[in-house]
Amino acid sequence: MYAAGWGGWRDDDGRIVAMSALVGVSTVAGNQTIEKTTYNAARVLKWLNLDAVVPLIEGASKPLLREAKVCEEIHGESGLDTRDAIDALPGVSDRDFQNMKQKHAVVAVEIFETWKRLYDMDEQRLVIVATGPLTNIATFCLTYGQVISQITHGQSHTKGPKIVFMGGAMERGNTGSRAEFNIQCDPEAAKIVLESSFEVIMVPLEVTHTALVTEDVLRRLQNAAAVGAYNKRGGQITELLDFFKMTYQRVFGFKHPPLHDPCAVWCALTEHVETLQRDAFTGDVERVDVECQSQLTYGQTVLDCWGTSTKPKNVKVMKRMNVEWFWKFMCGAIRNHSEQCEPYDNCEKLVKMGL
Repeated sequence: MYAAGWGGWRDDDGRIVAMSALVGVSTVAGNQTIEKTTYNAARVLKWLNLDAVVPLIEGASKPLLREAKVCEEIHGESGLDTRDAIDALPGVSDRDFQNMKQKHAVVAVEIFETWKRLYDMDEQRLVIVATGPLTNIATFCLTYGQVISQITHGQSHTKGPKIVFMGGAMERGNTGSRAEFNIQCDPEAAKIVLESSFEVIMVPLEVTHTALVTEDVLRRLQNAAAVGAYNKRGGQITELLDFFKMTYQRVFGFKHPPLHDPCAVWCALTEHVETLQRDAFTGDVERVDVECQSQLTYGQTVLDCWGTSTKPKNVKVMKRMNVEWFWKFMCGAIRNHSEQCEPYDNCEKLVKMGL
């Protein structure tokens, strides 16, 4: 799994890494500036003892055509704020930070080379999970889309990379009346990705808003983290989620905050095991277009719900998620990492651990 374009490394992103078998991470300007998102990514990788095994690449500093904007009202000035303005995660020295970043690496090139290596070895399919604006992935699609099509010509579409992104909405948005933040930040990039030749899966707000961190869920997450040599993580998770809860309640009126981005990782991992995916998520392949021009609704993901479009269906839109399974999986992943603190060897093992 390649985590491409994590736009902020915010309060729900730290749990993603503990859930997935990563081959690389890239950052993108999103909830915070590219400098802060990359630094936060480094902090999370070091927090999970993955800094020596998972390459970190700094990605796009701004959208393809628009100016970058941040979202401090939800995730704070640092992108990983807590209620008491005290860092929940340890810092990273400037020397370690510079050593962690892949010098002169280009995200699109790294994704392609990772895919090609797995393809040549006939290994598991590369899954790209995006939890921020799609700028990095759009650049990859533009640069290597035709190349990969030529390499895999005549073979199953499963030979190419799969893209799973958290973003979009079927109806109401969160940063506009109809637009979701990740898509609204760079709608042109989203349009490129959705119209690419790759298999694309969308995990929209309607799904992520069902993954609410209630008091019971928070206790379960804390208990899962409070084992082994790394039992401090229960408190760290609480501090991060407490700030997120406070801001989400103030801005959106939610009593309990949703965990958006881990839903996309859960979707990607259950897609790897077909029998699990059928029970974990419900979705349909739809025609989805991105509004890029309207001053009122730019960034809206427009679903052809009545089937009137003459354009081909291009995106699998997830519409429901088995929330109880999701939380069992989250707790299993956190518990396993707290006990062993080592990366998983494959996605199937990780999925089994979470159930």
